[in-house]
Amino acid sequence: MENENTVKKFLSLDSAFIIGYISFMGYLMAYLYQKSYFGFFEIPYVFVNKISISNIFVAILSYFGFLVSILGTYNVLDLINNINDKPIVQRLKAIAPVNLIIFGVLFYFKTKIIIYSALVFLLVIYFYNFVLPLILIRTKGYNNKLRNFHFSGSNVSFKDTFFNLYREKPYIVVIIVVMFSLIVANTSGLFAYENANRQTEFAVTQLKGDVYIVFDIQDDKAIIGKVKGDKIIPKYKKIDLDGLVIENKTFKSIRVSK
Repeated sequence: MENENTVKKFLSLDSAFIIGYISFMGYLMAYLYQKSYFGFFEIPYVFVNKISISNIFVAILSYFGFLVSILGTYNVLDLINNINDKPIVQRLKAIAPVNLIIFGVLFYFKTKIIIYSALVFLLVIYFYNFVLPLILIRTKGYNNKLRNFHFSGSNVSFKDTFFNLYREKPYIVVIIVVMFSLIVANTSGLFAYENANRQTEFAVTQLKGDVYIVFDIQDDKAIIGKVKGDKIIPKYKKIDLDGLVIENKTFKSIRVSK
C-alpha cells in the first residue's frame, strides 16, 4: 500500500513541472543535435541561434519513443524472468537491453571512435558479469560464483526499488533523472554527427554559377556554404530566402575543405 501511494504521488507531480521538463528536453536535444551537425561541417557557432519548433517537436517524440522502448524492454524482461533460471541465463537476460543498444550502435554508426567505444563498453559489461565473479569469488562451481557475486538476496523489482528510493531519498532520484537526461540529450549530438557523416543528399542552390549547399533555413534566411567538386568551402553566410531556387542533389562523398 505504501508503494502504491508513492507511485500515485510520483505520477501526480505538478503538470507545469512535467510540461516544463519535456519542453526543456526537447529544446536541449534539438539544440545539441544542430550544434553537433553544424560542428561536423565547421559551421560557426554563431549560426546555432534559432531552433525551429518542428525540430523541438521531433526531439520530444524521439525522447518519448526512447522512454517507451526502455519501459517496453523492461516489461518484456520482467515477464520472461524466471528465478529458477541458471545464474548465467539470468545475467544474459539482465544485460539483454545493453546488448540491443550496443548492437544497434554497431549496426547504425560508422564513425570509428563510436564503434570502438561501443565495443569497449560491451567488453567491460561482459567482463563484469561473467569474468570478475570468477576472479573475486572463492567458491566451487562457476554458477555458484555468479550467484554469490550478483544475487543480493532480495527479490525486490527495479520498479519497487526506484519508488522506495523516491520516497526515502528523492534528491537521489532527481540526480538520476538529471544525469539520464544529459546522457540522452548528448546522445542526440552523436546521432547528428553520424547523420552528417553519412549524408550524401543535400538541398542546394546556385548563385552566379556556383553551387551552394543550403544547410538550414531560419525564418527568411538560408545558411549556405559553397561547394567545389566534393569539397565544401568553410566560408558560410546567411542570405535572403526570397527568390532562392532550392533543389536536391546527391554527392558520392563530400567533406569540408581543409
